[in-house]
Amino acid sequence: VAGLEDRPIRLTGGLSHKVVRDVNDWVESHIDAEIRLSDLAKLAGLSEYHFHRMFNQTCGMTPHNWVTKLRIVRARQLLKQKTMAQVALACGFSSQSHFIRRFKEQMGVTPGQYVRMIMS
Repeated sequence: VAGLEDRPIRLTGGLSHKVVRDVNDWVESHIDAEIRLSDLAKLAGLSEYHFHRMFNQTCGMTPHNWVTKLRIVRARQLLKQKTMAQVALACGFSSQSHFIRRFKEQMGVTPGQYVRMIMS
């Protein structure tokens, strides 16, 4: 048919709400452990490449950034009752300094500054 080759091909799709919910629930229950892209892709029944692309399309960020965001959400809850080292470990960060760097990137303040803000 004439003119069809002029139409741009748009691929749409993404992950279903159920897959996103399942991935989110799994990440939250394993937040203190190493979380690999291969684990998340397997949970979704997709290749790592396809899962990464579909997750990014659906959620607007990479799986790694999503996991980091969830870790920071959990850390904010724990900072009220645990030391920074305990929080870093409980939230799956490789070290306290890694935790502090990621926290400041997400929140704009260090964990210590955050605790002082919420306790005052």
